[in-house]
Amino acid sequence: MTASALLLGCIWDDSQMLSNSTGRSGDLTVVMDSAMWSGHLGGEVRACFQATLEGLPQSEPCFNLIEVNKKNFRQIFKVTRNIIVVETSNKEGKSEYLFKKDIWAKNQSVLLLKAKSKDDAERIILNNCRGIREHFEQEEWKRLQAAFSALSDPSLGRLIEKRIGVKPIIPADYKLALDNNNLLWLRKDFQHQGHHVNMGIIFYKQPYDSVGMLDKKNIIEQRNSRMKSVKGPVENSYMSTYQEFDPVEREINTGKKYIKELRGLWNMKGAFMGGPFVNYSFVDTTGKVLINVDIYVFAPKFDKREYLRELEAIALSGVN
Repeated sequence: MTASALLLGCIWDDSQMLSNSTGRSGDLTVVMDSAMWSGHLGGEVRACFQATLEGLPQSEPCFNLIEVNKKNFRQIFKVTRNIIVVETSNKEGKSEYLFKKDIWAKNQSVLLLKAKSKDDAERIILNNCRGIREHFEQEEWKRLQAAFSALSDPSLGRLIEKRIGVKPIIPADYKLALDNNNLLWLRKDFQHQGHHVNMGIIFYKQPYDSVGMLDKKNIIEQRNSRMKSVKGPVENSYMSTYQEFDPVEREINTGKKYIKELRGLWNMKGAFMGGPFVNYSFVDTTGKVLINVDIYVFAPKFDKREYLRELEAIALSGVN
């Protein structure tokens, strides 16, 4: 019997009609026995999913964990958006895990992990942490992209497609701030708790002739050159990469495209402003153009993770 069948046999109730999943973006419900949670296995789960998100000016976890004892796993928790269910059998057999969608609610992602022992479960989490974490990240992006589709500004999407070669889903509250020499800058400004928040997306492209153009150094040099067009509130001020923080790089495989990601901090030359940025670089379908999508947040009074997650979903919606 598979891990899915074993676990669902214990906690599945097929009499209920599926409603929409609940919870905030970034919430992750973890279902396991209390002894597991307080032991090495729980520590490994926390180390994986509460790891500090890279490239932020202050410490924020990748996910907010909600720990639920299996005995207390009732309807209020079953309909949350992201769930990990861990169970050990203490019997011979194969330890395995798999992802399932919409078991107890719509737009829900569930990881079912069935292991022979706590040690086996711990090894699965340890060896597959990054892949599992990225799966839940991508599920959050998909939810946001679906929501943005109903609130998008098609005209901005068409403009970006014409000038840059990608067609992202742009929510209507983002406005065109600059259209200049194959560089497009979109921004959203609003007040939150009496403080100004600014979120932006910058699209630009350049001819692609070698894989070396995807080296971190070259991406940052190109970024700094282009960001001079992103002006600050003071005359002659402009955006740049904060040199005291070395951007963190990784590769993303969306299933459609190889993407080079840099996460770092930006500052405004000539003005007292700064915050996190993420730069995505990838080659277009012709193999002749390098496309860059740069997102940033200015929200000095608030956590930045969920603002960045919104921008990540927008930026990656145009990758094909």
